[in-house]
Amino acid sequence: MFAIVFNSLIRDKWDHEERRRLPFEIQSLVLIDVKFDYTGFLVTINDEWLKMYEYRYPVTSANFLTIKGDCSMRSVSIFEEKGEETIKAAEYQQQETEETEKEEREEKDERADESENK
Repeated sequence: MFAIVFNSLIRDKWDHEERRRLPFEIQSLVLIDVKFDYTGFLVTINDEWLKMYEYRYPVTSANFLTIKGDCSMRSVSIFEEKGEETIKAAEYQQQETEETEKEEREEKDERADESENK
């Protein structure tokens, strides 16, 4: 069984593990979302609830999140939730990225056309 393991390293000692079965097939592209709540981390995968991992230590003491195992990551995004402002910022960032990629493709096409016309 493939699983996601939740644990906390407190004072250089691992606490008890909590495991959840992976809700997706191995080798598939997934979106893992970790949100900080008042009582713990809410973890969803592909917009499906997976686990509410309750804080075992004050969240202000958290220094890192580790993802390891047989996996590769394409990107990591960190957002500070501010309601609609966060959504608008994410949409703007996506739009800006798409526009930049479009401009780069157009410039590349222009250079290719210039090379052919020489």
